[in-house]
Amino acid sequence: MRRLALSVSVAVAFCIFCLICLDALLHLTHYDALVPTSTAAKGYFMVGGPTGVDIAPNYPKTHMDLFDSPFDIWSNSLGCFDTPFDEEHDIPFVYLAGDSYTWGYASFEDKWGTLMEKILHTRILKCGVPGTGTAQELAKAEQTLDRIQRTPELIVLGYTATDPFDDMNPHSQSSCGTISQPCWPLVTFLSGHSVLYNMNRALFGSFLDSTFRPMADDLYGPNFKALSSFAKLAHLRHSQFLVVLIPSKKSIEAKNKDLAFLKQRHFLRNAHIPFMDLTEEFRNFYSETGVPLYWKHDPHLNILGNEMTALLVSKYIVEHHLLAQKNSY
Repeated sequence: MRRLALSVSVAVAFCIFCLICLDALLHLTHYDALVPTSTAAKGYFMVGGPTGVDIAPNYPKTHMDLFDSPFDIWSNSLGCFDTPFDEEHDIPFVYLAGDSYTWGYASFEDKWGTLMEKILHTRILKCGVPGTGTAQELAKAEQTLDRIQRTPELIVLGYTATDPFDDMNPHSQSSCGTISQPCWPLVTFLSGHSVLYNMNRALFGSFLDSTFRPMADDLYGPNFKALSSFAKLAHLRHSQFLVVLIPSKKSIEAKNKDLAFLKQRHFLRNAHIPFMDLTEEFRNFYSETGVPLYWKHDPHLNILGNEMTALLVSKYIVEHHLLAQKNSY
């Protein structure tokens, strides 16, 4: 029995050693761009302050070597991945908040915020920040709007299923933990260092999340409070407010129900907060066409996903008269 256990241990150790060697070799190839820490621009993100994590203001144009689609990033004086905001002439405007799905992971011209700006013919201040939750996005919005001393006609919040995790882990670029369910170090390490893990993120991520990172009921409380505060901010500033629920790649391509949105939708309805859920439209499109709305390796929206998001959100805004004198698009 001991001999069998020893043989199994040696075999497992050998397999792990081979995987480590393979991963090290992949780092020497173009697949290294799959690892987020290999593509992040140094100094682009700041940790600390009221927002927890933010984008450094006035960051110069820098190339981001994303594996699926490399693109340039920068920031304006407000710490937003956007062109400079003219406080005198960029009125009226829409304030767009959110995490990495709103920030982009695509070229500036292909981001859904930029596309909405063209569709609606209205300036959209695009201030999504990767790795943030609703609470940090609220702090960013308060800070930015106080600075420019202007009231947006509409505040749009891009919301994803990771927002509750990020609310509980505000000083991290990953949504890997909560106060009651601390971040599991191996998930964080693999995501930030392993090419093999990121190549098979859908498989590994789903297993690790379901095994080590279940969503606790007490996770929703702080996030719902932040959503209510966002709605209150819009009310106090006499702005319209819209929450856009953006589904994950897994929930669309694997046809799994995004359980987080079930509670979110229930809360938003009861709180009378306007929202739209893109899940059904995305799922129907993918099931009928088989054309992906997300990058092949990266979990974020691809160019078509950004286009579809821009069209659906713009259509909702026009049909629900959330912008003055916008009756068509």
